[in-house]
Amino acid sequence: MQSLTHDDLDALKCRLERETERKETSENEATVQAYLQLLTLKLYYNELVDAKFIWKTIPQSYKDMKPEFLELWKVGQALWKRDTAEAQRLLKGYQWPESVSSLINLLQERIRETTLILLSKAYSSISKQNLSEKLGLSAAEATELATKKSWAIDTASGMVHPKPLLTGAASTTDNKYISLESLRKLVSYLEN
Repeated sequence: MQSLTHDDLDALKCRLERETERKETSENEATVQAYLQLLTLKLYYNELVDAKFIWKTIPQSYKDMKPEFLELWKVGQALWKRDTAEAQRLLKGYQWPESVSSLINLLQERIRETTLILLSKAYSSISKQNLSEKLGLSAAEATELATKKSWAIDTASGMVHPKPLLTGAASTTDNKYISLESLRKLVSYLEN
């Protein structure tokens, strides 16, 4: 998979949902890969309740066949606990198969961007070391990223002073929609 647009990811997610709904009984590689990609996309879209449901419905034989399922679910558990540093560590520390590596890279970027926005709102200063851990980057990479975001860096104390990142009006609308959508899914999950 080359660089994917948001529309490409939506289309892929829909195709994979249809494919896994068929619940093919044969343990063919295409079905196993479809489940793996769908689980990755659910994490990418931060649809953690859906990801948990998919995890529980994936046949045990598929999980046994591919250790990537367990590694990916560990990432899902870290995201559920809002431990983005652990999620980044897990994503970075595993050799992902080619079939999901581009999706994993997009997931890492999404987690990093979300973390940057949260850090910019929550901290007036943060150590370079703490910043690098939360972003899943080396100290040098984290400092470079902070510089790109126009954050002040105090080299004497080793502290980074984040500036609130503008997320835009469209992003605010998207966040409201995502929150409402998450609430709808949670109510649906609890009722069923």
